Amino acid sequence: MGQGILKKIRLILDCFLEIIFPEPITCTMCGRVLKEANKYYLCTGCLSQIKCYSNSENKIPVEESIFKQDLHMAFDETYSACVYEGISRDLVHKLKYKDKQNIAKTMAAMIKDVLGNDLKYDMIVPVPIHPSRLKKRGYNQGELIASELENIVNIPMIKALKRTKNTPSQVLFNERDRWYNVKCAFSCTLNLKGKRILLIDDVITTGATAHYCAETLKASGAVYVTAVSFARTK
Repeated sequence: MGQGILKKIRLILDCFLEIIFPEPITCTMCGRVLKEANKYYLCTGCLSQIKCYSNSENKIPVEESIFKQDLHMAFDETYSACVYEGISRDLVHKLKYKDKQNIAKTMAAMIKDVLGNDLKYDMIVPVPIHPSRLKKRGYNQGELIASELENIVNIPMIKALKRTKNTPSQVLFNERDRWYNVKCAFSCTLNLKGKRILLIDDVITTGATAHYCAETLKASGAVYVTAVSFARTK
């Protein structure tokens, strides 16, 4: 019997066994078995420890400078699902550094809830990472979140941005130096004339990365950019 046929038989058997004996659904944070599936893939204990931003907290106009910079932000509005602390910070670290890629489903679901249902955007664009970092890590966490969000809201994810400078991690810099670190770090070769864009990242801190990404997108013709993240620092 050929190897190809054997592989197909194994695949059928695996699918059959999975239907009869499905693997338990566990919390993406602590690994506890969930009594019933939920859209966040979090147990009630972990979910209760995440401080979510309300819609009113998210709707602070950009020009009122929630980022404390004497600079006009290139993005038009910004939303974040939760405060970057405790469990939410641990989720970001697990996704970013521990290869726990399934956490992107949790983040995308929480982002969807804070954005609401009436989403009039042409595309979802993830914040890119440099090719050398992508090679080392194996994936871009922002792209994973954007891909999961695409599945939920049925808006196409387009990798419209490229990172042209291999900048050091933003965590190494203070607020002001973060702006210099990512300046001129992005490029876009697509024609985005008239497009409305959801820009996705895992965390927004000073807004520097989102600003320069949005600036690049608008230079390519985008008319509206909403910067969205799973978490945002206070």
